[in-house]
Amino acid sequence: MTSTDSGRREAGRRRDRRVAKTRAAIAEAFWELLADSELSHITISAIARKASIDRKTFYLHYRSIDDLLAALIDDTVDAMYDEYERIRVDGASLRGDDGKLVLGELERDVRCFFDGVNAVVTQRGDRCRLLVRRVPAAVLFSRMHEAIVSETATRGPLAALALDSATLAGVVSYVLGGALALYASWLERDNGVPIGALSALVATMTVKGLSAACGDMPS
Repeated sequence: MTSTDSGRREAGRRRDRRVAKTRAAIAEAFWELLADSELSHITISAIARKASIDRKTFYLHYRSIDDLLAALIDDTVDAMYDEYERIRVDGASLRGDDGKLVLGELERDVRCFFDGVNAVVTQRGDRCRLLVRRVPAAVLFSRMHEAIVSETATRGPLAALALDSATLAGVVSYVLGGALALYASWLERDNGVPIGALSALVATMTVKGLSAACGDMPS
C-alpha cells in the first residue's frame, strides 16, 4: 500500500466518523425535542440548534424530518432483526418435503423473532414510548410496515416462505397492526404483565396469520 492510499483510507475513516457523529447528534436532538413536543411541532431549525449544527448540515444527511424519522424507525427495526439473528439457533426447515409449513418450526422461529423484538423494546423503552406517544399511529404504522417488508426480503421468519409481494404486505399489515396496539398498550401501562406473555400472544397471532396466508391452516 502506498502512502497516498493509506492517506486516502485514513481520510475516509475520519469522514465516516464525522458523519456518524453528526447523525448521532441529530438523532439525539430529535429525541430530546420529541420528549417535549408532538412530531408536527418539531422543526429542522430546532433540531439544528439543539444539535449545534446549521440547517445546511442537516440537509446533507436528511431530506426532511420525515426522512429522519424513517431512518430512526429503520434503525429500530434493523436492531430487532439483528437480535433475532443473534439469538436464533438454526433448526429444521420451515417447510417439509411436501412444501407445506411445519407449524412447530414456524412457531419456534416466530417466537424467537419476538424475543428479539422484546430485547429492543426493553433496551430502548423510553424511545419506543416516545414513538407511540408522539408519532401519529398511521405514520408509525406506515414507516414500520415499509421497514419490515424491506427486511423480510433477506431475513426473518418470513424470508423463507417466498410469499408474493401482495400476500407479504397483507401478512405484515395483519401482524403489525395487532403487535403495535399490544406493545403500545404495554409501554403505556405499568400493569405487571411480563413482556414475554405479550410477545407469546403476538407470536400466536402471527403463526395463525401466516398459516392462513400460505393455505396451510390445519382443518
